[in-house]
Amino acid sequence: MPRVAREKSITGFYHVMVRGVGKQIIFEEANDYYFYLKMLEKYATETDIEICAYCLMDNHVHLLVRDMKDNLALFMKKLGVVYAIYYNTKYERNGHLFQDRYKSKAINDERYLLIVFSYILNNPKSAGIDETNTYRWSSYRDYKYRNGFTSIDFIMNLLGNVNIDNFLKLENEITNDYTLEENCKISENAAIQIVRETLGVESGKMMLTYPKELRDKYIKELKNKGLSTRQISRLTGISRGVVIKA
Repeated sequence: MPRVAREKSITGFYHVMVRGVGKQIIFEEANDYYFYLKMLEKYATETDIEICAYCLMDNHVHLLVRDMKDNLALFMKKLGVVYAIYYNTKYERNGHLFQDRYKSKAINDERYLLIVFSYILNNPKSAGIDETNTYRWSSYRDYKYRNGFTSIDFIMNLLGNVNIDNFLKLENEITNDYTLEENCKISENAAIQIVRETLGVESGKMMLTYPKELRDKYIKELKNKGLSTRQISRLTGISRGVVIKA
């Protein structure tokens, strides 16, 4: 089966994720994280990729990158190959280290960019591993203390005078459904049909006129039928914050 072409971002921003094959651990100790970060900086420089945020978990990696020269595939190949060789040699193993191709999701507006940024830095907290501001293997400190190799200017300009800790705390309440959005299997057309059948009306926007109790009842039904928060919000006109709390 031919590979599906990756969606191109009109802004150059992408959320990239790689995972260990079979969800196996890919960072066994601190030196492994350090080596990956060193190669991350090296190949980003070589390929003109901006690393705007990162978070290294024990069996997967999240990156927020800006690729203005269409070099993302080359960058990820270089990074993946060199780290796989390093890991396999060090731990005396053979075969693929990473699961399938890397995943990339195009980011085409500033609001979504901030959602992804928050999701990546809050990943350790969301996973129940560590607090955002104490986790060692993310770019949080680059933003907090304005150091490191992360390209922070674009995000910092969007935040303006907003404190990074306050922003991440607030956004964590809004973006905690992002993993579900990433794994959503329901197409847009199917989601529209589910909304119509559930409500018994032609347009989900009718929910804007419903009393709160009835509105929340239908929101819960749509969630149970597999629609993501983003889909429910988009098809009904109800804000994401309200959908999350229902």
